Amino acid sequence: MENENLKQEKVMSGLESLEVITSMIQKTKEASGVHSGDGFIVWGWTTVAIAIATSVACFVTRDAHWNLLWWLVPVIGFPLSYWVSRRHKPTITTYTGDTVNKLWCVTGIALGLLGILFWLLKMPAIYIMPLVLILTSIGTSTTGLIIREPLVTWLPLVGFCIAIWMLSLFFAGNYSFWSLAGMGVAMLVMMVIPGHYLNHKYNVKK
Repeated sequence: MENENLKQEKVMSGLESLEVITSMIQKTKEASGVHSGDGFIVWGWTTVAIAIATSVACFVTRDAHWNLLWWLVPVIGFPLSYWVSRRHKPTITTYTGDTVNKLWCVTGIALGLLGILFWLLKMPAIYIMPLVLILTSIGTSTTGLIIREPLVTWLPLVGFCIAIWMLSLFFAGNYSFWSLAGMGVAMLVMMVIPGHYLNHKYNVKK
């Protein structure tokens, strides 16, 4: 009888330990997910705002020099992103979070080098837009794969398709107001929506 009781206690003890470990893993995942969409929201809305301003300015004045407004994206985005990250600094550092941060560090460096290259070669700013969309869509989809969020993985494909459409317009010499608007729509779908989705999902669970 005692042996049976000991076996039952061991089984219960093992199950309780498994429940505790599972609970800790879930709590860690949820804690690290809180405000995880902030970066997407900051860069997404900043780009959407600049896209609207540039589109309206170019459409009204018919002056392509207004495309220089695109350089405001990093000028506004970097300090705003830094401020938000400091304000909502994660209490727990995870391997997943660290991997995502490194992914966007590499993506950010690639985008910076792309901007410098365009500036040195004195290439029109409009041609950098589809390349930025391609890099950011790949970065966002990869982030979705890492954190196992299907919506974050698949929505950026919309941005990728818009980037290809924009490139086809530019190569055909059909640059227009709609290509500028396409940049805003792409960022809204592939960054703003996933960002708000992630924040809503994990902040509700907090």
